[in-house]
Amino acid sequence: MRNYLVIFNFFLIVLISCSKDKIIQEKTKESTIYEIIDNDINYSILSTALRITKLDEVLKSDDVFTLYAPHDIAFMNFLINSGYGSLQEVPESDLKKILLNHLMEGELEYRNFKTGYFKTLAKKNQSDEFLSIYINQVRMRVNINGSSRIIQGNVRGSNGIIHVVNSVIPIPSLSTFIMADPYLYNLSLAFSRDDFDNNFTTLLSNSFDDKPAGITLFAPINNAFTDFLSELEVDRLSFIDTPSLLQTLNNHITENSYLLKDLSNNLVISTLRDDLKVKNFDGIKLIDQNNREIDIIYNDIQANNGIIHIIDKVQLKEKEIKNLKDDIQKMYSMNDFVPIIPPNNSAVYKCQHEKIYKNIKKLSQIILLLKQMKLDVSKSILENVLEKKNPFFFKVLEIS
Repeated sequence: MRNYLVIFNFFLIVLISCSKDKIIQEKTKESTIYEIIDNDINYSILSTALRITKLDEVLKSDDVFTLYAPHDIAFMNFLINSGYGSLQEVPESDLKKILLNHLMEGELEYRNFKTGYFKTLAKKNQSDEFLSIYINQVRMRVNINGSSRIIQGNVRGSNGIIHVVNSVIPIPSLSTFIMADPYLYNLSLAFSRDDFDNNFTTLLSNSFDDKPAGITLFAPINNAFTDFLSELEVDRLSFIDTPSLLQTLNNHITENSYLLKDLSNNLVISTLRDDLKVKNFDGIKLIDQNNREIDIIYNDIQANNGIIHIIDKVQLKEKEIKNLKDDIQKMYSMNDFVPIIPPNNSAVYKCQHEKIYKNIKKLSQIILLLKQMKLDVSKSILENVLEKKNPFFFKVLEIS
């Protein structure tokens, strides 16, 4: 009899719990998105911000939205990191833009998140174009613009749905998307090379206040860089000398802003280095200096400082390919210089494989420079220059 009583009590608790959850869910669904935020003490800063910018009225309306809601700790961190002492110190126009960057039209449930680019309700500076947002969903873990993560999903209101995020989603720059999108990983490695002295990082993060339209970046996808390296017969970007890679990357940046709709047939686009021609017939393609057709895989990724079109090839002249191969041959396979790299399973490789490549590159540049100066170089001199005595790093034959 006692066992039956325990079982009865268990089912009674489950029944009451389920009924309570149902009542809470129904009560939540009767409230608008703003009312849910305003009635939760964990979102007092967000609620105040919505009132300051008059977006509370928008989120009380019958229109349907998805809101990414930073809790109070996330908002406080944003204010501190941005140098603001209080919410009231943030310019209202900036605050409104930041909040709109957390809003999307329509209702997007957590289970329906897919990796890709979407549009927020924030607009680019002095433009009617809506800013993009990059969502990366891996095994139901959702990250936004590479910096924010959804920590609670599917808080349903009468006019949409709320997903709680662990940090304020910053206004995206071109750099934001390059760093966030794993399909642009190789491009991010190229742009962030140490020998560029942050030139590209600064350019891609620049607000371009004096150039409201921003710039356009034709961004090669990872496979494009893989094909590019295969064409040059090298294994990694670090084997390409600085000037050559700089010129190659400049071929993908324009000083003007081009949406896909602006790419008319026979349009000539001037990059920071060479020209591209647009072929708009049965689909838009770019024609590079090799007369190769380059497909635009994904278009109109709108950042605050420009536009990204993801492409399937690295743009390079045929002559430049040959010159690059020749340079690499001189730098890394000179008759008088043979780099020796330990096997992957060796202890030296495991400890110092990153240093190996850096030293090979540095050594090659020194050899090339000294040969241009018509100076004789010995193994001991090179070792002293590099301050390396380990024979596993390289082998230098006598240079005549």
